[in-house]
Amino acid sequence: MVPARWVFCPWQPATVTGTVEGMRPRFRPNRVALAVYAGFIALSAYFGSVGMISGLLPVGAPLAQRLPLHSPVFAGIALALVVGLPASVVAVLSWRRHPRTPDAAALAGLLLVGWIAVELVIARQFSALQVVYAAAGAGLIALGNSAVLRQVASVVVALPLFVTAPLWRHWHLHWGATSAEVAAAMPGDELVPVSHFTATRAITVDAPPAAVWPWLLQVGYRRAGFYSYDLLDNLGRPSAKTVLPEWQHLRSGDVAAPMANPSTPATSFVIGQAEPPEQLVWIKPNSTWCWALHALPGGRTRLVARLRQHYRAAPATVITVILAEFGDFPMMRKMLLGIKQRVETATNARTSPQRLRHPSSQKATAR
Repeated sequence: MVPARWVFCPWQPATVTGTVEGMRPRFRPNRVALAVYAGFIALSAYFGSVGMISGLLPVGAPLAQRLPLHSPVFAGIALALVVGLPASVVAVLSWRRHPRTPDAAALAGLLLVGWIAVELVIARQFSALQVVYAAAGAGLIALGNSAVLRQVASVVVALPLFVTAPLWRHWHLHWGATSAEVAAAMPGDELVPVSHFTATRAITVDAPPAAVWPWLLQVGYRRAGFYSYDLLDNLGRPSAKTVLPEWQHLRSGDVAAPMANPSTPATSFVIGQAEPPEQLVWIKPNSTWCWALHALPGGRTRLVARLRQHYRAAPATVITVILAEFGDFPMMRKMLLGIKQRVETATNARTSPQRLRHPSSQKATAR
């Protein structure tokens, strides 16, 4: 049976596929055709870039004054990086039949259309070539994975949270948590006695702790994702919407919440303590990430997360500070909301009246 969800496959022979349950057909271009198409866009961008940098492509003085830094050289470099490089990646991935080709095509197309829009604003000049290349970018978007565009949109909408996070630091470090939860000791606190970034956040989930626990165990890149902004923390791979059995048997010392591939204790947290379904502590040098699941009346869970981070004197700490101070709140807020939504959806599906009907009535309905 053909699945109802359509996925773009750039290496399929050029054809128009049939419909499934009333769905519209989708054109699937040949991988070579897509590679040539993207390659042409890349070469055009590189030629334009070289022309502006070398002076072979004349740029009038009025236009040069409107360019960033008043420099055609800067504009040429930006053209190569923003348009040429992504299109080159699409061409290579398509030629090599890489499964992430649709994602790359959507992003490259979005960047090309965005470039044309910015060019119109800065240059204040219109030409037929701009229409041609905007259409070329739209073509890449149409051939790509639309889910990536939705991920881009969600990140753009959340951008103010990222940019202004340090301004609301005192508030967002306690987002959703009560004063008692903030003041309470949690497992792992003693491992980072001096913490420069301590965030205690919480949310109430309409499901028991045992239903929440599996979603925490499977967190991580190339696992279930982080239920947050997948474009930023999972390379565009959608976070899981079901419990993954293969990640439900982790024990103390195992890698947890990996953020890179390959996942090693040097690049990820490891499980420092696990008491299902009540406490889970992830640890790494200078940092701990604790989850506490408190049972509430009515089969609900109070999910409390605490991150403690010590800023040590090292060059890499600059990146840690930027990620923590600007990125932690929007990502963690989205993650908690993502866990809540997934757990409650799964719980409601299991306890819905449709599923609780007597088996004999289901058979009668089927007949």
